[in-house]
Formats: sequence, C-alpha cells, structure tokens
Amino acid sequence: MKNFSSEEIESQYNLIKMLLAEPEKYRDAINAIKKDIAYMPVELKKKLEEENIILWKNLKYHSSWSLIF
Repeated sequence: MKNFSSEEIESQYNLIKMLLAEPEKYRDAINAIKKDIAYMPVELKKKLEEENIILWKNLKYHSSWSLIF
C-alpha cells in the first residue's frame, strides 16, 4: 500500500471539510467519497475521526462536520 505524505493527507482533509461545509452544493462529491471510503488512507481516517468527521457508506448528512445515520 502506498505511503501518503502529511501534505497529501492535509490536502485531502481540507477538501473533505470544504465539501461538508456546503453539503447540498457538493452532494455528488460527498457521495463519491462515501463510496470510496474503503480506499481512504488510514492516516486521513484518523485525522477526520479526531475532528468528529465521520464518513461511512450509506449515511446521510447530519451536522456541519459529521455524517451519521
């Protein structure tokens, strides 16, 4: 598996935060991320979890930074 640099992780993290800030506008992109969650780097998943940003497949947007049932 590829090792990701901290800059790559930070870039992906910032992109996800930006998309979640406007979920209606970026619904398709958010759904694409949820479909590919299995391929997300572990480092990025941990960083998102630290900020209570939870992305799981088949979930709906709930609050400004998290996705829940």
